[in-house]
Amino acid sequence: MAASLHTSLPIGKWAAIEFGSGVIRYSEADVKDKEITFMEEISVDHNLAEKAKSKQSILGAVDEAISLLFTQLITKAKEQGVQKISIAATEIFRSAQDGKKYIRSLSDHIKHHSGTIGISIKIISIEEEGKLGYLAIKSSIPTTLSSLSSSIVVWDAGTGSTQMTLFKDGMYHVYKTNGFKRVCDVVNEKNPGSKGDAEDIIANFIKPPSDDQKETFELIRFFPEKMVFRRYSTALEKFFGKDLSELTVDQMNTEMDQYYQKTSGERDLKIISSIIANLVIMRMFDVPRVPLIKAGIGNTRGLFLEPSLWDGMSDF
Repeated sequence: MAASLHTSLPIGKWAAIEFGSGVIRYSEADVKDKEITFMEEISVDHNLAEKAKSKQSILGAVDEAISLLFTQLITKAKEQGVQKISIAATEIFRSAQDGKKYIRSLSDHIKHHSGTIGISIKIISIEEEGKLGYLAIKSSIPTTLSSLSSSIVVWDAGTGSTQMTLFKDGMYHVYKTNGFKRVCDVVNEKNPGSKGDAEDIIANFIKPPSDDQKETFELIRFFPEKMVFRRYSTALEKFFGKDLSELTVDQMNTEMDQYYQKTSGERDLKIISSIIANLVIMRMFDVPRVPLIKAGIGNTRGLFLEPSLWDGMSDF
């Protein structure tokens, strides 16, 4: 079993929200004697990234449904006696020209409804996102698995960005690459008609890293005796019709072979996209096997383990 989750947060009820490129995740927890007990976790998908792409704007893409959802989450937190909420906005808000402007507007909306609850909202850096993913997964890895490796690498597969994070010599080393949405967009655009076409898409994504990421990439890829872990995915379970304890390159290749034995009308581009997206990362980092860890709904759990992100507002 995984170790109990401990935090330096004071006694009380707390809530964390991850505002991702394709999902909003909410975790509510009770902290007593530095130990975290999760009370409720909610995950709601949204299509903000897709709409923002077509409109070239976050502000132009946001609809009332997202504001209403935040109002409902804040109301729920108040009813449960939550003292403070930490909100982490991720890749889409880092990269969009008006991302900061939108988060400022959202902050005003939340403050209007928050009453006495303390609110901390921040557009987190890619390094902070990698760290949160690392903390959330590492804290949930069964000791029987973690003892098999001299070093743990966490693969955080997001809609807007994908991070591979290694903790070494007191530092978090975070490598960022394309989010799964970018891979899926290319698959949908090219609609690979054969396994060879799909392999070409994979090869085009596996490119030498940029100069500023090369050192981190090589550190992680060639790190001796590393074991890469990824959060369990209900989407993968749904795609493949079974409970998965791990991903393997052989398994992904077999799945792709089977899909390309079907006629074009029987193929599901979403499943092909998922297979390709996973193979891109596994081949890029030369990882034949990745255990899947059930670690709650997302990086919200990491927020409870990183108290520094609960203080103050971002300078957006």
